[in-house]
Amino acid sequence: MKKEDQITLDHLLIQQGAPLVGSLHVPQLSPTQTIPNIKKCLPINIIDPKDGLKLWGHCFVKDVHQNKFWNDPLANVAPLQKLEGMISTDYSLYRDYSTNRQKWNCYRNRIIAYFWQQKGINVIPTASWSTQDSFEWCWEGLPQNSVLAITTNGISTDKEGLRHFILGLDEMIQRQNPIALVVCGHFFPWMEDKYPDIQMIKIPSYGQLWNEKKKMREQTHYRSTAIVLAKAPRLTR
Repeated sequence: MKKEDQITLDHLLIQQGAPLVGSLHVPQLSPTQTIPNIKKCLPINIIDPKDGLKLWGHCFVKDVHQNKFWNDPLANVAPLQKLEGMISTDYSLYRDYSTNRQKWNCYRNRIIAYFWQQKGINVIPTASWSTQDSFEWCWEGLPQNSVLAITTNGISTDKEGLRHFILGLDEMIQRQNPIALVVCGHFFPWMEDKYPDIQMIKIPSYGQLWNEKKKMREQTHYRSTAIVLAKAPRLTR
């Protein structure tokens, strides 16, 4: 790609006139007000747009797998336009990251999501947070009364992480009033009980898909071994 063809933040935010909001000066995202029927949603590190038009993609993976959308957005947008839709990037807001690093990642999440929306992609914005201190800025640019996406990756075995997750989920729902939530990873049944008016859409994480694939390989191996043993001639004395 020629240097002059590469998109820059100045081009995205100034030349395209993105409406900026909040202390982070992030683009205001448009709401997704049609609740999708997501039958298949795969992480972007294994997705193949050739798998079909009804395929969705999500970014609940390691940050390194998302860098291509930030470093070279124009070159990587075309495959996403072939999908049914995309759940926006989820650059990490880990509790042990500095506040500036968390803000930078939140900033990038909004810019990429806005860019995708401008390119006609059906985008479900991702909501993420760390501690209560992040509540001052982590919702900036998120639409209200929209379908939003969250992940439970890494918190099912982390008591402190789960505590912050619950606090943030309550705060986000109060502020953004989502009409539906796409939940990637382990699903806590209490979420449906606590928020009965919000439709919950469950999608598997990369780890869950990997474990399922591993389980299927093991079952195939056991079946193949059983067939071989069944066909083997029996020894007679």
